This record gives sequence, C-alpha cells and structure tokens, in this order.
Amino acid sequence: QDKLIKDNIEKVFKEILVIYKSYFYAKIDIESSDVINSDFAFIANNSVKSLEKEIGLITKVLNNINYNLNLELMLDKFVIEMGEING
Repeated sequence: QDKLIKDNIEKVFKEILVIYKSYFYAKIDIESSDVINSDFAFIANNSVKSLEKEIGLITKVLNNINYNLNLELMLDKFVIEMGEING
C-alpha cells in the first residue's frame, strides 16, 4: 500500500511539474509580448525567478519521493517551502 501511495503522489507531482513548466514558458512568452491576456493573470503575477524556484522544489520532491522518507513530513516540508517562495 505504501508503494501505491508513493506512486500516486509521484504522478500528482509529475502533473504539477508539467503545469508549472507550462506556466514558466508562458511567462517568458508574456514578458516578450506587449499583450497580457487576463487568462494569464496567475502567470503575470509570478516572476520567472519565483517559478524557477517552485519548479526546483517540485523536482526535488520528485527526486526524493522513492527514498524511504516519511511522506507526511516530505509533503509538509514542500508546503512550507512553497509558502516561503511565495511569501
């Protein structure tokens, strides 16, 4: 059952990583464009540096997920660190 839980958490974080990378590349496109669509408000309000840090944190979780770590502590740490990035 622990393996199933880890696999599901890993799938979720892989999807989160895909979403954040899409935001990152969209942010770069937005910054090089004069037009800002309201659909991209979330992206426009985040800096490239902030998105880079968030992607790094998500990648760190993915790299650590298969080690014998306490998943609850790992997820708690993720939430705390994500909050620190976003102030």
